[in-house]
Amino acid sequence: MSAKHSLWLVLLGALLTVLSPGAVREIVWADDGQAAYYVSPEGDDANRGTRDQPWRTPEHAGEMATAGDTVIFLPGEYSGRLVPRNSGTEDAPIIFRAYERRTARLVGHAPGELTVGTSGMQSVAGGARIEIADRSHIEVRGFEVHDTAESGGEGGWARIVDSSHITVADCAFSGGHVFRSLWVESSEQVRVLDNELARETRASDLFGVVHSSRVLMEGNSFGRTGHGPGGLRSTQQAVVRGNVFHAGWARNFSIGPDDCSQILVEGNIFANQFNGGRAAGSRNQILGERLILRFNTTFDACGLAWQYQGSSRVPHAHNRTYHNVFHSNHSVSLYMATAYSNFEDMILQNNIFDRNDPYGSGTQLWLTGGGEATSFREAPAFRLLRNVVYSGEEDSESLMLYGRTPLSLASVQEREGWLNQFEQPVTHTITTGSGSNLPVADASIFGRLNAEGAGANAITVGELERLAAVVGVDGDRQILHLDRDIEWEADASVTLQTGPADDDVFVGNLEIAPQFADPTRLDFSLAEDSPLRDGAAPLTVTRTAGAGDVLPVEDAHSFYDGHGIEGEQGDLIAVGNPDNRARVIEADPEAGFLQLDRELQWASGAPVSFPWSGAAPDIGIIEHADDVRASVQVIADRARIEAGDTVTLQAVVRGLTPPFEYEWHLGDGTLAHGETVPHRYAEARDYGVRVRVTDADGYQHVGVGYVNAEPAPSDDVLIHSTFDADDADWFAYWQLYRGRRATGSSSHRQVLDEESGEACVRIFPRGDAPWVLPAFIRPRGWDIDEYPRVRIRYQIRPGTPIAIFVRPFPSAWHTLWDMDPAQDSRRYYFAGTSDVLGHDPAPEDAEESRGRGPLPDAPFPHLLIDDGEWHEISFDVRDIRTIYPDVQVIQALDIGDLAVDGGAEVGARDEFRLDEVYIGK
Repeated sequence: MSAKHSLWLVLLGALLTVLSPGAVREIVWADDGQAAYYVSPEGDDANRGTRDQPWRTPEHAGEMATAGDTVIFLPGEYSGRLVPRNSGTEDAPIIFRAYERRTARLVGHAPGELTVGTSGMQSVAGGARIEIADRSHIEVRGFEVHDTAESGGEGGWARIVDSSHITVADCAFSGGHVFRSLWVESSEQVRVLDNELARETRASDLFGVVHSSRVLMEGNSFGRTGHGPGGLRSTQQAVVRGNVFHAGWARNFSIGPDDCSQILVEGNIFANQFNGGRAAGSRNQILGERLILRFNTTFDACGLAWQYQGSSRVPHAHNRTYHNVFHSNHSVSLYMATAYSNFEDMILQNNIFDRNDPYGSGTQLWLTGGGEATSFREAPAFRLLRNVVYSGEEDSESLMLYGRTPLSLASVQEREGWLNQFEQPVTHTITTGSGSNLPVADASIFGRLNAEGAGANAITVGELERLAAVVGVDGDRQILHLDRDIEWEADASVTLQTGPADDDVFVGNLEIAPQFADPTRLDFSLAEDSPLRDGAAPLTVTRTAGAGDVLPVEDAHSFYDGHGIEGEQGDLIAVGNPDNRARVIEADPEAGFLQLDRELQWASGAPVSFPWSGAAPDIGIIEHADDVRASVQVIADRARIEAGDTVTLQAVVRGLTPPFEYEWHLGDGTLAHGETVPHRYAEARDYGVRVRVTDADGYQHVGVGYVNAEPAPSDDVLIHSTFDADDADWFAYWQLYRGRRATGSSSHRQVLDEESGEACVRIFPRGDAPWVLPAFIRPRGWDIDEYPRVRIRYQIRPGTPIAIFVRPFPSAWHTLWDMDPAQDSRRYYFAGTSDVLGHDPAPEDAEESRGRGPLPDAPFPHLLIDDGEWHEISFDVRDIRTIYPDVQVIQALDIGDLAVDGGAEVGARDEFRLDEVYIGK
């Protein structure tokens, strides 16, 4: 060997030592031309990393990979953590992927140190199976990630902190107890694509995105979790598109309550929401600025479906909700706290609210107020334009709630209707006068409304034209501060107005059946003879006539410009007619302009919307033609099946250029291809289906579908909770820890006999007084004629105040004083301990408490025995009809204390146990 060759080998050896201390890297090449290395559970970290001599651990792979490398994990189980030591580059990212998708399994539990990101938010990144901290240009693809951690402080799936240009794609995440196991913090240009996420443990929230920007979450399925799949907080410029949220045990989604802005939520399914054992309610919660929610479908929420929050320092401003479908949810589909002062410029347009609240009053929307201009709000807080609002019956008198008053659609869209609908006068003036300070006999009701944060309250004083808004209250002097000067006479009646005083708040809305193609198959396209075809209003109009690539519009808030997310395109719009098209590359809502990618001509007042066919766009989620707005619709031949059945799925493509390539993610880890796919689901659960369609121009669009293979309740038994070892999911249905926010929470513990597997659950006080002892359950489909019997085996510590009651779904005719959209003033008490009612009566002027309504005046029909021994009680729930004869479906069974209702207070040592709860024939 020559000296030159010897020197070259020495230098090469030194270089390899620097690149990979303690091991040798032998560069091999993957099909895509990148350097590739291999990892196997049977390998050795001292190996060269080749296919024949793979490394062994994820830790070592993370240490070794450098820019441009692809690290391929061979099938098997890996107990370590993948923690990249280096970053990739834009042209040479680092890729970690499974050799065959979902065959490389990252599992196990590794204690993790607490880390703090640049935002100051704490996260347990050190314990996640995948940890990416202060890195860039890294892709993780095709893994199965299962966390076996059993504490809330260690473990997790993936943590992305202080990083950029990170992609997590086509992975399956399951298990674990860490709060928000997929965590994105202080990062940007993060893409979460085509993953399946399911907790299936007692932990809550699957994911969290905080203090981040330019995040894309697309094509994922989120299911089986407590509290909710997760949400976005303190995040800007994000897109949530083409996902299926089907929590099963909790609500589905949230934005806020911290500052969030410029977030697009489009083309998702929100289904199977439930107020379960680890939930904070069934409602999706939204709060932020410049949010766009469009082309989403929400159905089968077992309770309130959506809430636009109001009581917050965070503005709820310039948000647009359009072309969505809200169908057959068990309660009100959308509750908006519009009376709060942080609401501004909220527009709902071209949506379909159809047959929601079937067990209550058929109320589709609940608005708390704000339909008038005030001193702190130049325009109404919200507007409803060209929506379809239908309860299943025409001319519904409770189609909407405004404050606590049920209203018909005709009344809210006719000025005379508004002026004729007032509640009874609440007080009267005490002198004749003029100005903006109104002296009244009793200002207390306005003081209470103000304390609740209800914002300005529209009133009339005497004659109807003397309209004003109460913006402040001086309770000591009994003076109402108004937003304008008016004149009044002594003893003039002061009346709370039930609706907004602005004619432009409700415009062009329709109370008609939408005529969906087949809602039983979740096909929410419109039938050919639907009156909603060509029925939508344009999203905006041009302000002036002109030509060029800068389009002046009345409202630019409705349009998406890509938010600076790499690879994203702005909206393709049509101006004036369907063929006059351009793409939005920048939206400037403050100036009222859309920057376009080409030059157009337009007339003044020309309609601006997505490309349409016919005289106008269609109302709802689908535009029905080929050369229109791009959409992919997933249609199953059956939406509900039994496990083991085969279902056929079809992708219906509109607005894309053929030929198409189809990639199906079927929700159970299966990948398929083709326009039509038959598939058999083996497990009894529900599935989020996604199909990613690529057209001839390389443009991709994701369609979503949903298949439910969960077992239906038996004919005889709706609920049978034993709390035993073989009752694996009891925790998902029973709320045993959450009282009310004003009164705190309790503790609970499963008391298990390891040998027999038999168990009960113990509920006992937590923390300091006041203590509460809640045990609530909200079964789905509790028709009291089908399941009339309730049987409970219980044990109560002597002296503990406990009662049992049920409550129906909320009704517009039985709203609570505090306007809680998830509660109803009706209660029926079946049983209680002897001392529950032994308390001083509440003062006559006391405010109604939040929660469960008044105690009964008469003794309970049944007595609960509080002697520390086991007892059983049985009753017929149809007895509720002796007071409320119209009740058909029950929302909740509540067991526990009644301290918040003025009943006997819980002591520090009080407790009770449940061994069995049965609801059935």
